[in-house]
Amino acid sequence: MKANKKKVIFLDKLFIMSYLLFCISIPTSNFLSHLAAGIGLIALILSLILKNFIYPTIKPFLFLSLPQIVSKVFFSIKASFDIDIRVIPYFVVYRAFQNKTKFKLGIKLLFITTTLLCLSVIFEAITWINIKDLFSNFELIKNISFHKDIIRAKGFFTHPLTTAGVLYVLFVIFSFFYIRGKQKIYIFIIFLLIISIFLTGSRSYYLALLIYFLFFFIFLKFFKLKYMKVKKIFLFIFTFFIFFFLIKIPFIKQRIKSIFSFEKNLRRLLIWKSYKKAFLNDFSRKDKLFGKGEDVSKIVLNYFPESYIELYHKKIDMSIADQKFFSRVTHNIYIYYLSRYGFFGLVGYLLFWIFFIAINIKFYKNTKEVFPLIFIFGYLGFLIAGFFENNFLDAEVKFALMFLFSLNVLSLRRDFPI
Repeated sequence: MKANKKKVIFLDKLFIMSYLLFCISIPTSNFLSHLAAGIGLIALILSLILKNFIYPTIKPFLFLSLPQIVSKVFFSIKASFDIDIRVIPYFVVYRAFQNKTKFKLGIKLLFITTTLLCLSVIFEAITWINIKDLFSNFELIKNISFHKDIIRAKGFFTHPLTTAGVLYVLFVIFSFFYIRGKQKIYIFIIFLLIISIFLTGSRSYYLALLIYFLFFFIFLKFFKLKYMKVKKIFLFIFTFFIFFFLIKIPFIKQRIKSIFSFEKNLRRLLIWKSYKKAFLNDFSRKDKLFGKGEDVSKIVLNYFPESYIELYHKKIDMSIADQKFFSRVTHNIYIYYLSRYGFFGLVGYLLFWIFFIAINIKFYKNTKEVFPLIFIFGYLGFLIAGFFENNFLDAEVKFALMFLFSLNVLSLRRDFPI
C-alpha cells in the first residue's frame, strides 16, 4: 500500500511539473512545450499502468481522429494524425486540477509569461529588434532605438501568424478568467494581448477579434443588470483600440485595408483556385469522401500555372515559384481537411469544434452564467480565422488550444476555483 501511495505521489508530481512547465512555455517557447508534453506523456503512460487515470472527455478527439484513421488504415492515405503529442495539455491540465494550490500557481505563471510575450511583441514593433536576437547578440543593446514607424512583430515565435494565434487563445483564456474571477488585474493582460495581436499584423486574428466582440456585445444586452459593468469595460477596451490603431498607426491601417484588397490577397486566391481545380478534376468519389493525403500537394501544383494566368494574366516561371507556399500551405484549414482527409475528415474537424461549443451552450442554458459565452465566441473567432490560415496545425497554437479546451471542461465543474 505504501509503495503504491509513493507511486501515486510521484505520478502527481510529474503531472504538476508538466502543467507548470506548460504555463511557462505556451507563451514563450515551443521547445519547452514539447519538453512539457514529453513529461506529461510519461505521466499519462504511468497513470494507465497504475490504473490511476483521471481524464476529461475524449469524445471530441474521437470525432477528429476516426475519419483520419479510416482514411489511413482502409484506404492507405498518406497523412499524419492530428492526435499527437500536442494534445497532451488537454489531459495534463485536467489532472493538475486535482491539486488546486498548484493549479492556481500555474495560472499566475501563465499571467507572467503571457505578459512577457506581449512585451516582446511590443518591444520588437517599436525597436525593430526581435527579443531573441537581442539575447543571442548583446551588441544589439547599443543599437536600441525607438521608431515612430511600427513594424510587424513576432515576439518569441518564428512567424507573426503563429504568435497571433497563441495571443488570441491567451486572450480568450484571460477573458474567461476575468469574467469568472472578476479580478481587475486581468484587464491589464487583456489590454496587452489586444495590442500585441494588432502588432503582429495578422489580419485573420483581426477578424477573429471582431467576431468575438461582435457576438459578445449582441448577446450581453440580453443579460441582467449585474453584467452591465462587464459590458462597459469590454466595450471601452474594444472601442479604444479600434480608434487608436486605425487612426494613429499607418501600419495597422494598411493591414486592415488589405483585407478588402483583391491585389493583396492574390496569393491566397491562387492557392484556393488551384485546390478547387484539383478537387473537381482529379478527385474520385472515394477521394472526395476520404481525401488524398499528402499526395494532394503534387496534384495542386499542376494547376498552379493555369490558375496564375487566370488571376495575374501572365505566365509564371515555375522554377522560381515558391512551391511550399503555393502547393503545400492551403491558408484555409477547411480546404486542408477536405483535400487531405476528404468530406468525412472535414466533418470530423467541424464536429470536434461543435462538441466544445455545444457543452457551453448547454451549460449557459442551464445556469445563465456568462463565462460559457467567452468560450463560444472565442471558438467562433478562431474558426473564422481558419478560413484564411491553417491555424489548427501550428504546434504552438495547438498546445495553447488544448490548454484552453481543458480549462473549458474544468470550468463547467462546480469546484472550479477561479
